[in-house]
Amino acid sequence: MTSTPSSLRMAALLRQDCHELTHSFIRELALATRKFAIYGPDHQVATRSLDAPLRHLAILLKVRTHVIVALDRGQLSCANITIRPSVQTGPLVEAMQRLDTYTISFFPGATAGHLGQFLTSLVRREHQFDPNFDLASHLKAQNLTTVTVNSEFGTEVHENRKLYRGDVAGDFTTRHLLADQIGTDPKRIATVNLGDDQRLIDLGIDYHPELVRYVVPELIARIPVHEMVAMIKRLFADAEDLDPNGSASAPALAGSLLALTEFHPRRADIVSQLPGLSEAEEPTSVPPSVQMKEEVASAFDSSLQAIFAGSGSIDDLPRLFDRLLKTGQEVKAADILGDLIDRLDVINPHDRQTAAEILLALLPLISPQRQQALLKSLIDTVTQIVLDQREALEHAELITALFDHLFAAAWYEPLITLSAALHDRTTREAEHTTYDSLGIRRVFEKLNRPAMVERYRELLVTADHETTQQLRSILSSIGTESLAAGLAEIITHDNRQVRQTVLRILTELGPATLAVVARILADESLWLRAADRTELPDQQWYVVRNSIYVLGGIRETRGVEVLHGLVGDADLRVRREIIAALEKIGGSNAVDLLSVMAEDVVPEIREAALITIGLIGDADASPLVIAHITNDAKLTLKGIAALGRLGGEAACSWLGEALTDPEAFSELDRGMVGKDDLRAALIRALAQTGEASAREQIKVFKESLSTASRLFGRNSAVQKALSDVGI
Repeated sequence: MTSTPSSLRMAALLRQDCHELTHSFIRELALATRKFAIYGPDHQVATRSLDAPLRHLAILLKVRTHVIVALDRGQLSCANITIRPSVQTGPLVEAMQRLDTYTISFFPGATAGHLGQFLTSLVRREHQFDPNFDLASHLKAQNLTTVTVNSEFGTEVHENRKLYRGDVAGDFTTRHLLADQIGTDPKRIATVNLGDDQRLIDLGIDYHPELVRYVVPELIARIPVHEMVAMIKRLFADAEDLDPNGSASAPALAGSLLALTEFHPRRADIVSQLPGLSEAEEPTSVPPSVQMKEEVASAFDSSLQAIFAGSGSIDDLPRLFDRLLKTGQEVKAADILGDLIDRLDVINPHDRQTAAEILLALLPLISPQRQQALLKSLIDTVTQIVLDQREALEHAELITALFDHLFAAAWYEPLITLSAALHDRTTREAEHTTYDSLGIRRVFEKLNRPAMVERYRELLVTADHETTQQLRSILSSIGTESLAAGLAEIITHDNRQVRQTVLRILTELGPATLAVVARILADESLWLRAADRTELPDQQWYVVRNSIYVLGGIRETRGVEVLHGLVGDADLRVRREIIAALEKIGGSNAVDLLSVMAEDVVPEIREAALITIGLIGDADASPLVIAHITNDAKLTLKGIAALGRLGGEAACSWLGEALTDPEAFSELDRGMVGKDDLRAALIRALAQTGEASAREQIKVFKESLSTASRLFGRNSAVQKALSDVGI
C-alpha cells in the first residue's frame, strides 16, 4: 500500500522514544527552574532557558493530549514514566516539595510566556515562605489554563494509568505505549474505534485520536481469527449488551468490529465464518465518503480533459486539486502529476506549455508538511528525467518552482539528490561553465538569480548545523559565479560556523569562485594601510586571508597567477598564507613561485618556501633547491631535506657528492650547523631519494670513516642516521 503523507508523519511520531523524550523534558524543565530561581524572570538567561523544555513539551503534546508531571513520595514521573533521580532534576523536585505541588498538568497551547509565568510563581521566594500561599489558586487567578497544578484531572491520570519504570530497559516507543493503553481485547478495540476525543479519555487513552486511529488497524491484524469471529457473534447475539461504560450498543460494537475486519489479513476467513451476519452488514450501495472522493476525482479529470481540448480554463483546477488532497486521494494526485510531467515530452508545444502551467499552479498546494511522500515522489521523477537527459525548457520551469517551494518550506533534504544530478550535467573549466542543454542552463540561471542568492545568504547566517550541511550540499552543486560573488560578501562573518561553511562552499564551487576571488584581491583599496605600518588593518586582513585560503582550496593552477602579484606585500602574514595556498595548489607553477619566495628577506619565509617545494615538487625541482642551498647557507638543512623528498638522479648525485667528497662537503659546511648534523642530514636525505645508487654512496661514506670515529662516535648524529637508514 502506498504511504500517504499523513501516514509518514504518524509513523515518525509512533517511533518516538518517550523515555528519552520525557527525561530530556524534565532535565530541561529543572534547569529552567534553577535559572528562574537564580536570575529572576526578567533576566535573559532565564528566558532563554525556556526554549529547550518548550521544544520537548511541544513534541510530547504532538503525541499526548496532555502531559502530567507528578511527584509521589519523592519519585518524579512524566507522562506516567518514572524519571531516574539525578542532581539535574533536583531543583524541580525541591521547588515542588516546598509548595506541596504533587502534579503539574501541561496542555496544548502552552507558550514560553505561560511556562515562564508558571516557573516564576513556582520559585518566587515570597511564595515559598508564605504558609497561606496556594499555587493552584494563584495560577487560576492569573487565568493560566495551559499549565495547572494539583488538579483532580492530573491526579486521576497519574493514579489510574499504568506507571512505567524509567530506570529499566524496555520498549518506550509511542506505538508500544499506545497499544498498551488500547489493549488486545476485540470488544475494547471496537469501542475505541467508535469513540470521540472525550470518549477516548474516559477509556483511559490520552493519546491523540489520529494516532489511535492509525494504530487500531495494526492491533486488529494481530487478533486471531477465532477470537474475532467469537466476539462478533457474541455481540450480535446479545442486543442489550453494552460496552464497559454503557455508551454503545452491542450491535454498534459488532458493526464497528466487522468494519475493522477490512484491516485483518485473513478477512475472508472471518467473513466465511459469519453466515448471514456478514451479508447483513455488507453495504449495498457506495458509501458517501467513497462517492464524494469519486465525484472530486471525476470533476478534476473532466476539467483537465477540457483544458487540453481547448475549451477549458485552469482557474478551477487548483481548487479541485486541493479538494483531492484534502479527501486523502494522494495516489490519484500522484497519477495526475505523473501524467502532466509525461505531457512535457510531447511534440505539441501548446500541450507542453499548458502542462507546465498546470504543474506550476498545482505545486504550491502540495504541503511539504502534510504531503511529503507525494512531493518526494515528484522530485524523484524530475531527478530521473535530469539523469536520463530528457529535460526540456518546461522541465526547467518545474525544477525552479520545486526549489522555490521547498526553500520556502525549509525542507532541503529532497533537493540534495536533484542538485547533484544537475551538477553532473555541467562541465566547469577555466573561466567557463558548459551546460548539457538549454534546459539545464535555464535552471542554473534561475537558481542563481539575485533574489535567490540573497535568500541563500540569509539562510546560511541563520540556519542550524544540520540545515547548514544540507544547504552546503545543495549550493555547492547549483552555484555559479553569481552565488560565489554573493557569498564572498560574508567570508569574514563574525559567526565561525557561518564563515567556515561559506569558505567551504566557495572552495567547492571551484572555477566559479576563482574569478570572484581574483577580483577581490585585485582591489587596490584592500591593500591600503598607514605609512608607518607593514600589517594590513584587521578587517582588510581577514578578507585577504580568507580569499587566499579559498584560492588554495580550489586547487586551480590559475590561482597561482593571482598570487604572483601578492608575494611582495610587506605584511608577513600574507606571504605565510600564500605559501600555505601554494602547497594545496601544487604543480610546477606553484614550485616556480615558491622558488621566488625562497629568496624573501625574512628567513622564516625562505625556509617555509623551500620546505613546501620539497613537499609538492618533483625531481625536476632539484636544481632550484640546490641553487638556493648554494646561495643561502641558512637554508642548508631545510634544502637538504627538501632534496631528499624530491628525489631524482640530480638530487642523489649532489647529495652523494656532498657526503663523500671532502671538498664538496667543505663548500657546503659554512659554519651554520655542526658537521655531524650536516652529515646526518645528507645521509637521511640521500636514503630518502630512493635512487639505486644512494645506498652505495652511503656505504662508501661509512667505509671512509676512521676507526676512532666508529669506536668513539657510536652515539653521534652520524651513527644514528646510518642506523636509521639500515646501513
